[in-house]
Amino acid sequence: MTKLIRWETPFTEARCPSVGLLITSKGIEVDILKAVVAPGGIDEYPKYLVDFGRVIAFTCFEEAHSPERGFYHTGDTPVSFAHYVIFGGDNNVEVITPDTPAVEVIEEKIVLKIEYEL
Repeated sequence: MTKLIRWETPFTEARCPSVGLLITSKGIEVDILKAVVAPGGIDEYPKYLVDFGRVIAFTCFEEAHSPERGFYHTGDTPVSFAHYVIFGGDNNVEVITPDTPAVEVIEEKIVLKIEYEL
C-alpha cells in the first residue's frame, strides 16, 4: 500500500524547480544538509533554503537518472523520522530525518558562509 503525505512548503506547487544541495560531513555523519530550491529557475528569486537538521540518510540524483521509487506505509506504529522528497527539474532529493525541516525564503542574492573544521 502506498502512502504519501503532502509536505506543505512555499514551493510545493512549483513544477520542476531547480534543486541543489549544500553538504558538509565528518566521516560518515552529515553535519549540514541544506537544499536550495529555486521554483522559478536557478537564476530567479525567491529561492528557498531548506535546513533538514539531523540527517539519517539522503540521496540526490540527477533528475533523468533517478531510480524508480515506491513509497510504502509500514503500519500504524509511531515513527521517529520522516522521509522528505523534493522532485526537481535538475535533481531529485530525498532526506530521512527525525526533525521538521526549516524553510527560509531568500529574496535576493546573499553570501552563505559555512564553517568547517578539518
